[in-house]
Amino acid sequence: MEHMSSRFSPGFLRFPLLVLLATGHVFAQTSPNVPAVLPDTARERTLLAEKFAIERLAMWQKRLSLQDWNISLVVSRASELKPKTLGNIHWDTDKKTAVIRVLDPLDYKLPFAEMLQDLEFTVVHELIHLELSPVLSPLQRSDANRREEEHAVNHMADALLKLDRQNRMVTQITQATPPPPTQQ
Repeated sequence: MEHMSSRFSPGFLRFPLLVLLATGHVFAQTSPNVPAVLPDTARERTLLAEKFAIERLAMWQKRLSLQDWNISLVVSRASELKPKTLGNIHWDTDKKTAVIRVLDPLDYKLPFAEMLQDLEFTVVHELIHLELSPVLSPLQRSDANRREEEHAVNHMADALLKLDRQNRMVTQITQATPPPPTQQ
């Protein structure tokens, strides 16, 4: 049985979507796999975004204990997604397979570093839908409870990402700070 959920563009939600955005400098430090110099061509930006999203998918899949799922990621143009969405997930509970689609950087109106942060938000958001699927799938679905689900999933994704970024920042600070001199 296949199910689907979509992440809607913040401009079209009834509630504010809080996404922690970092500067390019901090982003380069917190994401060592992303070069400090951004790619020149659209194709290079798409490939880099895809690599970044796949790496973040693997990390968050493990953190959310979804390793028993075979989850793939596809970078998709806006025309391949439902209108006003930034991504979606389709899953098959019986086969334990899922495909997450994220918006191609070509269709974003954000600077590259902020777009990557939003891609990670989309990945986490869709994984939370997958985690909740056994509980929510048997329920009667309506527009009202779908909006409530989106609201709750956005808050959970935001909280997880804030904690992750705070932890990375603390780790960077403690690794960069020399130990106090020993007194003799």
